[in-house]
Amino acid sequence: MAFRQDPSYWALDNISVTLSTGGPNLVQNPGFETGSLTGYYAFCNPSSSSASGTVSSSNAHSGTYCYYGGSVGNPDYLSQTMAAIPNNYYTISFWLWNQGGPTNSATTIVSG
Repeated sequence: MAFRQDPSYWALDNISVTLSTGGPNLVQNPGFETGSLTGYYAFCNPSSSSASGTVSSSNAHSGTYCYYGGSVGNPDYLSQTMAAIPNNYYTISFWLWNQGGPTNSATTIVSG
């Protein structure tokens, strides 16, 4: 997922990737409740954008924490590798709060 919000912030919480027929969530730490990205997510800020994201207790949708980002100028990214079964359909969902502002974007990329 890539995030950019000029000049305000996003809050991301409750990420879910499941088989469309049901089953467990394949995302580890989907609500950021460990209080850290370490061990679960790869964080990348390739353009050294200011106000890049972090795990925060500000604006969590459920639980205590969320990913809170306000990358300016260029997006910052979160990624996670998970085991998927080829030739199946998956449902991807997440809660995303936009604090407002004139320029913003969110992108979800799935590759395999």
